[in-house]
Amino acid sequence: MGVSTATETLQALGLGQPSTAKSAKSDLGQDDFLTLMMTQLKSQDPMKPMDSTDLLSQLAQFSTVNGIDTLNKSFATLSGSLTSGQVLQASQMVGRSALVPGSGVALDPASGLKATVDLPALVPDLTLNLYDASGQLVRSLTMEGQGPGLVDVKFDGLDDSGEALPAGQYRLEATGSYQGQTQAFETLTLKRVEGVTVDPEGGQPLLEMAGGGTIALNKVREIR
Repeated sequence: MGVSTATETLQALGLGQPSTAKSAKSDLGQDDFLTLMMTQLKSQDPMKPMDSTDLLSQLAQFSTVNGIDTLNKSFATLSGSLTSGQVLQASQMVGRSALVPGSGVALDPASGLKATVDLPALVPDLTLNLYDASGQLVRSLTMEGQGPGLVDVKFDGLDDSGEALPAGQYRLEATGSYQGQTQAFETLTLKRVEGVTVDPEGGQPLLEMAGGGTIALNKVREIR
């Protein structure tokens, strides 16, 4: 008995009848597609050969499946190359200081405290508030006419009463007038890069920072 249609051939191969063209593509691989076509050609009735339109349609589908398979392999190769390049780039940052987003800043009594604020425009009244580990405001500074862009700020290590602040971690908050209202601005700190690891889920390189924690390579604003 000759098999003259794709549906009958699928049934003959035990592949079932796909409900849509999309499901057929997802279930059949390149080898299955070739087997399907060869079975159709061998099983056709010599007196009623397969319609040329049907054959051309299946050849076009095979070309699409083959092209998608090749494209997926190419993308996988490209992704691997990009990741390797990013890891190599990240490894060159080890031992250097990276400017990264964060409000936590370390105070050294000998050198004071340094941080950076990212301003979207000229801010006439940039206010910097420094809080200790308990959340108490210990120092407040005002800088006029700052920005736009990255603005470096420095505290001398003294509180508002002129007393020396103890070494440790503090939190910096930056606010000022922008677009007719008082807004908070992003603060950034310098942290030493101690190593590089790869995100097990996304496959992207992550920088291991001094003091713990990791940060994505694309979050680094500057290397100093």
